[in-house]
Order: sequence, then structure tokens, then C-alpha cells
Amino acid sequence: MMWIVVVAAATLIATVAVYETGVIPSRVQEARLEQQRLDQQRQVTYVEPSDIRMSVSPSTLNYTAAVNASDDVATQTWKNATITLEVKDIPGTKDKTTVTLTLQAPGEDDGLPDELEQNEFQVYIYTTEGKTWLFGSDDWDGEYKGGYTFDMSENQEKEITLVTTMKACEDVFEDGETHTITLYLWEPGVGYGAQGKVIDEVTLTLET
Repeated sequence: MMWIVVVAAATLIATVAVYETGVIPSRVQEARLEQQRLDQQRQVTYVEPSDIRMSVSPSTLNYTAAVNASDDVATQTWKNATITLEVKDIPGTKDKTTVTLTLQAPGEDDGLPDELEQNEFQVYIYTTEGKTWLFGSDDWDGEYKGGYTFDMSENQEKEITLVTTMKACEDVFEDGETHTITLYLWEPGVGYGAQGKVIDEVTLTLET
């Protein structure tokens, strides 16, 4: 029986020694931090997004006459479309929300294919206040821009003019190709963690 007591005493001494060195408190702290992290994940808020539907007409932008068989654009050419937005529901107590129409949204592919990401191509929204750039600029810089931000109210319908244009150029756009353009409707402050969310999207076909 004596040897059992000796072993137990030695175990107790070793445990105290380990505790005093900080090994056990360190592990306890790590466990607590991990539990806090898991608790925070469970408590992530979800903000219900608005229900806003988009449609576009025409859905095809026909540049076949602009791009010739030599892959040249003789003169600058424009093709427009009308985007219609209809508010179905704005949840909660809000009667309006702010959204952004954009070609770039977090977690989504860029709205233009590589073939259209050219200095000689532009996409913008045109209103009575002027242009709001989605891609390109007055300097033809071939860069994505932030998008067109506006308010929508409960039960509202809104029409937006989308403008695309190709600059006169040589060997930039290929004749006989079909490309897809995707426009995203982004609502900030909704979704998981209120980080914002794409609430709708529309696609257009561009033919050369």
C-alpha cells in the first residue's frame, strides 16, 4: 500500500509543478479563447436583404455592324439598354434602401469578360445628371469603377439607361464573337454579419 501513496504523492507534486510553470493555465486560456471564437461565430447577425428585381431590354447589344471582318471599328459606336428595377419588399421598418448597380461585387466574378476589358470600351449609366461610370472614363482608361448608387423606396419602379460604347480602333475586338456582361445589384449592410450582399443580377449578350 505504501507504494501507491508514494506514486499518488509524486503525481500531485508533478501536477503542482506543471501548474506553477504556467502550462495548464496557458492551455485553459487557449481553450477559453477558442470557445469565445465559436460563440462569436454562432452570434453572427443576419440582416434580411431587400427584394428588388431587375430586368433588361434589349438583352442583346449588337455590335456586328461596328466590328468588321478585319477586327476594326471604323467609327465610335454606342449601344444602349434599359434596366428596370421593381421593389417587391424592403424588410423591417425601413421604407427605403440604398443600392449600387455595379460590374464588380465582392465574391463575384468581374462583370466583363477579358475580351471587353479594353481601354477602347466603356460602360456607364446615363441620367439627367450626367454619366456615372461602371467601366472606363472620359480618358478611356479601361478600369472598373465603383458603380451607380441610388435609393429605392417601397413599391417603387425605376428605369435606368445603361450605355456601352466602342471607340474607333484596330485589332482590339474580334469579329463574330459573343460575350456576356453581368450587372450586379449590391445592397450594403445586409446578409451575414451585415457585410452586404448581391440581391439581384442581370446579364446581357454582346455580339461583334
